[in-house]
Formats: sequence, C-alpha cells, structure tokens
Amino acid sequence: MNEADIFNLVQRLAPQLIEQRKMLASAESCTGGWIAKSITDMDGS
Repeated sequence: MNEADIFNLVQRLAPQLIEQRKMLASAESCTGGWIAKSITDMDGS
C-alpha cells in the first residue's frame, strides 16, 4: 500500500464513519503513522 492508496481509502472511509457516527483507531508500525496522518490531514477530522 502506498501513499495514494491510503489517501483514497481514507477518502472513501471517512464519510461512512461520519454517517454511522463511528470512530476509528489504529496501531501502526510498518506504516509509520501514515494512516493517522492521512486521516488528520482531512478537513474536519
């Protein structure tokens, strides 16, 4: 998975989480925090 893949996944996942009033947690090692960074880069995160 590369940066573009993670970004696209976050773009698809975020609206669903908001609609369902759910939260997401991640424990990252190999990604070095890139998933969390991609999520918090979104406006309104």
